[in-house]
Amino acid sequence: MAPAEVETRFCETCGAQISRGSNFCHQCGMKITPQKEQDISTGKTDLKGYKLFQVHSLVDNFIYKGISFDNLKINWFVINRQEPVVPFEQAIVNYLELPSAARVNPENFIKQCFTLAEAEALKQYLASTQKIKAVIVGCSLPVKAHVNGYRDVPPPPGTDYIMLHNKPNYSLPFKVEGIFNTKMADERIMGDDQTITVVSGISIKDVQKQLKELKEEE
Repeated sequence: MAPAEVETRFCETCGAQISRGSNFCHQCGMKITPQKEQDISTGKTDLKGYKLFQVHSLVDNFIYKGISFDNLKINWFVINRQEPVVPFEQAIVNYLELPSAARVNPENFIKQCFTLAEAEALKQYLASTQKIKAVIVGCSLPVKAHVNGYRDVPPPPGTDYIMLHNKPNYSLPFKVEGIFNTKMADERIMGDDQTITVVSGISIKDVQKQLKELKEEE
């Protein structure tokens, strides 16, 4: 069976992967514009003029809870940053007019973004130690006040985190974590002939049921 064709879309503001058929980002709420989606997904975004950056990886054969996934997007982000690289007043729309409680989530988002030097260092680290390619995307400023940090909202089903900074060979001077959602990736199954099939847009239980029915018919 041939792999299903999947349209991979990413938010221009926070870099989150967008659900198929959605016109808004589930992470930050920003509207998705087709041209910028294409630029980001191909990694051809012009980085000139940006002060903050997002970094993501698209990984194949990612093993999670004993299941292999293709086209899995990992969003990388900085943790435990004490001071923002860009002042909040410049990075967040109408920042000084926001009540204190409304400032927390956009502040967290800004502190989780990378400088260009950090993004390039992370990209090199991932390539050399984890054998993972990374794409650097410029973050348009100022961001809207309703944007959230990656740990500010309850994660949707299928979401988990990678504690990259806990790796034995971690050498970056800043701490990085990754977030991914297996529900937005392609799940592989092993057929009777030991071939790998990529399954997209259908339930793995349905596929396993079909395989069982085929066995019973033999």
